[in-house]
Order: sequence, then C-alpha cells, then structure tokens
Amino acid sequence: MRIREAIQILLDHTHDAGAPDADEHLGRGILHIERILDPDPSQRYDIAIADYYLDLKEGLDQLVPLSISVQNRRTQWTGNLELNVTLDDQTDTYTLNHLNVGEVTNQQWLLDPKCLLHPDGLSVRATVKSRLFQGTRPENNRKASLLRIHLPEPTPSL
Repeated sequence: MRIREAIQILLDHTHDAGAPDADEHLGRGILHIERILDPDPSQRYDIAIADYYLDLKEGLDQLVPLSISVQNRRTQWTGNLELNVTLDDQTDTYTLNHLNVGEVTNQQWLLDPKCLLHPDGLSVRATVKSRLFQGTRPENNRKASLLRIHLPEPTPSL
C-alpha cells in the first residue's frame, strides 16, 4: 500500500466533529480506528448525529448559528432519512434525501443569545433515522445536550 492510499483510508474513516467541514482545531474529524479494522464493512449501516457546533466567533450581540451535523458512516450511499431536532420544546422534522459514503450534511439554526445566557440554557435533542434500513449502531442516531454560556463576573475596578 502506498502512503497516499493509507492516508486516504485514514481520512475516509473519520467522524465529523467540531465546526462543519474541515477546521483548524479538528481537521477533518476524529479518527475512528474500529471502522478501519471492521472485518465486514458491508454490514455497516450507520447514520449518525455527528456533532453540534455553536459558532460564537461573531459574539453574542447577534443571532448565534448552531449547526447539527449528520454523517453517513455506511459503506454505500443512502437517502430517505428523517432528522428530528428539538430546541427546548419545539420540534422540527427534516428529510435528508441523499448522503454519499462518508458525506456530512449540516442543518443550521440561528439562536437568540438570550436563550444561551439564561441560567436554564437551551436543551437540544437530535435524532436521525432511515426509512429504509435499521442501523447497526443505533446509539449514534441520537444526541442530546444542554447549551449554556456562562460569562465571567466583571472584575471590580479599584
């Protein structure tokens, strides 16, 4: 095996994490060695909620983008997926029609920073399921988090 082929295998078996697409902190994601060593990858049916990403680079003076990434970790393309996202008590459902092998798609919401600064935070729950097959890793089909931003107390001036 050539070095380029080995590198491509590693890149093809990352789990998306952090900011959508490649980023300065996590590159193309987190290497998942189990996927590389899988003795029978033809049996892998894994659609995953890969990560949430709250983009705070523009600060809290305007709406804050929240991206939820869905990744096809299967060995073939898939489609007809249902993504359900609940922000606090409001649920929205989306249909994802097509994801190639390893492909990641992102759905984005613009959040009022007040809900992130509130002591109760913002509850985020996401699930994805295929209408065509049962996944082999159902634990990857859901993710729940509480998003809350704590600002440091101002330092008293003397």
